[in-house]
Amino acid sequence: MTDKKTDYFDDALQHNASIMYQAELAASQHYESLRAGLTAANFAIVGVFIGSAPGEVYSLVFLVMLSAVAGLLSMRLSHAHWFHFHYAAKMRGILARRHPKMDEKLQNVRDNWSKDTALFSWFEHSWLWNSINFGAPLLVAFFL
Repeated sequence: MTDKKTDYFDDALQHNASIMYQAELAASQHYESLRAGLTAANFAIVGVFIGSAPGEVYSLVFLVMLSAVAGLLSMRLSHAHWFHFHYAAKMRGILARRHPKMDEKLQNVRDNWSKDTALFSWFEHSWLWNSINFGAPLLVAFFL
């Protein structure tokens, strides 16, 4: 089996990559919005429990269950967002390779972004969402 190079000037490839880019970018934004909505709802529920009677066993059990469910759901939404975002990035790369100047500019932006964010490269965006959704209810349950 011979390894053929990808023809980035193929019109069908460009057309399909364009459609996939738009679809995957929309899906990525959708999952990020769901994750933000989950966090907002999580904080609203935790806020209600802060204002309610502290120390009730049912409140503590509910907050622990909320922590587990919100944490797992946040991890799943983070994974879905990551998948669709990176798939969209691959399609954007295919689209950029058709025009050498566009590909050069995209690579320049990627390189600059990589250098500018190197200090925080260890800090995953999804880790923040997951820890907030998992930790907030547990923290409140601990202090109630």
